[in-house]
Amino acid sequence: MIAGSNMARSDQEEFRSIIDDNTSGSVELSMRVFSFLHRHPERRYYETILESFVGMALVRNAARIAISDPDMSPDNFRDIMLTQERKSIENALNGIDAEAITTMSNSHNVREFISSSDSIKRVYVLESRPMLEGRIMAKTLYESGKDVYLVTDAEMCLALSMSDAVVVGSDSVLSDLTLIHKVGTLPLAICAYSNGLPFYSITMSMKFEQDYKSKDYPEFRQHPCSEMGYDGKCLNVYFEKTGSAYISAFFSDTGAIHGHR
Repeated sequence: MIAGSNMARSDQEEFRSIIDDNTSGSVELSMRVFSFLHRHPERRYYETILESFVGMALVRNAARIAISDPDMSPDNFRDIMLTQERKSIENALNGIDAEAITTMSNSHNVREFISSSDSIKRVYVLESRPMLEGRIMAKTLYESGKDVYLVTDAEMCLALSMSDAVVVGSDSVLSDLTLIHKVGTLPLAICAYSNGLPFYSITMSMKFEQDYKSKDYPEFRQHPCSEMGYDGKCLNVYFEKTGSAYISAFFSDTGAIHGHR
């Protein structure tokens, strides 16, 4: 509960469920955040959301827009967001030529891209610890008829040896084109670089945080060790930074943005 809050209990419970949500995708979560702040446009809730979702630009930008543009309705926000997402996927479909790819996590953008692609015949999906959401991605793609292999995170380079490209989503893109995404993205990008494979990220304008460069970005939140089935000390963050030197291109609603590879 937020100190000094006058919210009704149901609103308090809704707010807490948003802050504690570590399974919903960024699109769904950003809609929840925008709708809540549209009804409760108070600074304390806004600041708590920014602190709780370091690494998730879409969620943080949803909060910023809800506070700065009170006339925008949740429906309007959703329409803008989904339009950006659709254009990003279209640009990726036009720009990525591969039959076999490796991906990770459970990005909605990447899932829609793969499902819509006629050229992609085989997909390797990292299980994406600690929350194992890659298993959800693999199951969904398998049920849609794609040839899918679920692989452990430690097998990423093996998967890449049988791939033409890496395609991941994005959680944030900073002004220096640093990609913030699921932990494990950096070693995946390094492995792709070492093997001469292109590394692509599907993003959109609302996932950019132009006020930050890599060195200025807030620290990522440490999550409970219990998520790893361990009671001692651990390192359990969900996000990490991947420099633009390892990125071939971003595909956004505005078009392709080339990295520094």
